[in-house]
Amino acid sequence: MIEENIVGPNELLDKFKLYEYILNVDKKALIKELFKGEQKAPLEKLRESVTHYDKAYFEIMTLANDVVEFPLFRVMTKDMKEGLGKACLKIKQTLLEQINNYCKDSVAQIYESYEDMNKQILFDPSNERELVQTRDFIKDAPNKVEKLSTLLHEVYKHYLLLEDFSFKYDDKEIEAFWG
Repeated sequence: MIEENIVGPNELLDKFKLYEYILNVDKKALIKELFKGEQKAPLEKLRESVTHYDKAYFEIMTLANDVVEFPLFRVMTKDMKEGLGKACLKIKQTLLEQINNYCKDSVAQIYESYEDMNKQILFDPSNERELVQTRDFIKDAPNKVEKLSTLLHEVYKHYLLLEDFSFKYDDKEIEAFWG
């Protein structure tokens, strides 16, 4: 008889155990895996990771009521839900912050590259060697501009990802992007 009354609470516990892994996620290792220096994970993998934790948060919060009544037991799930939910939100926020950092760093790098190009193109050569260097640089400038434009477009897609998850970034960052 008691075994029949334990089935419900055990099933509820099993539902929560599906999300237990979230408590063991090493955020630093996850960030390191997704943002390996210059070898950042593709945008879709980043979106998939953020979506996973966003979805897990809502699943956890709707898994059960805060208090679930069984014939012999009352299970208080509020603390479990809040603990798992906070862990999900922290991981999601950490991922979004790292994506935002990638965007800021990339925009700064692009701006710096354009500034360097501008200086080199506007440089007034004083001898023939400098003239040849400037001419060669100007010939290659369209290729560099194309690479920078491609990178800027990629950053734009990352900013769209941040907006999809309502990430609040500084106005200065978006002004730097469009500036």
